[in-house]
Amino acid sequence: MSSVCIQLIVVAVTLSLSDVACQTVLNISISDIVYSGSQRRQAQPLTQPEISEIVDRHNILRSLEGAGDMQMMVWSTDLASLAAKWIARCHFDHPDKNIHTEFKGFGQNMFQRGGKRIYPTSAVDTWYHEKPTGGHYKQVVWANSRNVGCAVHYCATVTAADFSGPSMILACNYKPAANTGGDPYTKGPACSMCGNGVGWCKNRLCNTHCSRAGEGCSCAAICYNCAELDLETCRCKCAKGWHGVDCTHRCKNRHPWCGVSPGWYDKGFCTNDKLIQDYCPAFCGLCEPDPHAKEGQCPPVRGPYADSAQTMFIKSHQSTMIFVMVIIAVTISSYDAL
Repeated sequence: MSSVCIQLIVVAVTLSLSDVACQTVLNISISDIVYSGSQRRQAQPLTQPEISEIVDRHNILRSLEGAGDMQMMVWSTDLASLAAKWIARCHFDHPDKNIHTEFKGFGQNMFQRGGKRIYPTSAVDTWYHEKPTGGHYKQVVWANSRNVGCAVHYCATVTAADFSGPSMILACNYKPAANTGGDPYTKGPACSMCGNGVGWCKNRLCNTHCSRAGEGCSCAAICYNCAELDLETCRCKCAKGWHGVDCTHRCKNRHPWCGVSPGWYDKGFCTNDKLIQDYCPAFCGLCEPDPHAKEGQCPPVRGPYADSAQTMFIKSHQSTMIFVMVIIAVTISSYDAL
């Protein structure tokens, strides 16, 4: 068997084992970044195909986690500019946010590779495969991180790195930042627990840019405990005694400071303070308490996309696999004929 045939078979096996590998094999030529010449003072801008690859790779990996609250990531030019300025220093380190205050509220992943070539999506895969304990992995799949911006830079020498020779550095900034001490997401049906309380869904990810149903804006909300589902807003309206995005939390205060002095004695404390609202939903008037409310008295109410969101990715991947296998079979037949 020719070496080409063997390589194609290896590719086929790899594709069958990994959803991520499919994207890497098909797109690797686009993200082949090569820089020559002396070290530059400014990081080089990414091309639009490379930007799309980075965002798509994050979203593909995030969609694989089985999260109910995973948000769809979009590109941020501001975060990319901040990343470019940071890595132009040719220091492989993260900012001290007490000193570099412009990074407060942002997370950051960095990647270094010797030479003058780097594949941004390979860096994202490397971070992801630190699962389940790596901080880089946690930032890639942090459910509430909605924005990402990256930059690459060639350095003749790199400070504070294991390898100090000529290297490419990639940095990605994220907003909001991951909390290394918390769980990155909540397991559940896709888009059933989106943090903004609205179940608009695109490719198994919460799409916060939707205002009504349409392309990329399908309602996948699931409402429990006799709640109603408003299909116009894709939001659950909880019955008396229940609270939360999907109405699975009891309507009760969870902190001793709710409505007492000293403490949060006035409802004015609730205004625009998400933490107090989470601790004191009953006091803040976000729900109506009912100590007699019983769980599971009604079947869940599901948005029209709730079930299809769970199977769409699998079907899409199966179609891609069939297409790739046909190409491989035709190619192998061609080489056999030679």
